[in-house]
Amino acid sequence: MMDKPGFSNLEIATLRQTIARAGEARQLTVLSEGMMPEADILLCLYRNQRINIHVDLVYGAAIHAIDPVDAHELRSLEQWLQKHSLHSPNHKP
Repeated sequence: MMDKPGFSNLEIATLRQTIARAGEARQLTVLSEGMMPEADILLCLYRNQRINIHVDLVYGAAIHAIDPVDAHELRSLEQWLQKHSLHSPNHKP
């Protein structure tokens, strides 16, 4: 699990909107959504690799690779999602 303060503060609705609006640029799509006790999950395809974005009520957002994805790529994706989030202070229209 990646605990990056800025990314972990993003909410599920914000992530969903950001991916829907700009995910194509990063080859990122939401395949499905799921829920667990205390967490919402976006099941995604990122450059033909499966990843899950968990948004836990206590720990916040984190990306989990299902298929092998380089850790540097995941960190880059976190930064991109945070930067392009509609509710991020770093968002540039």
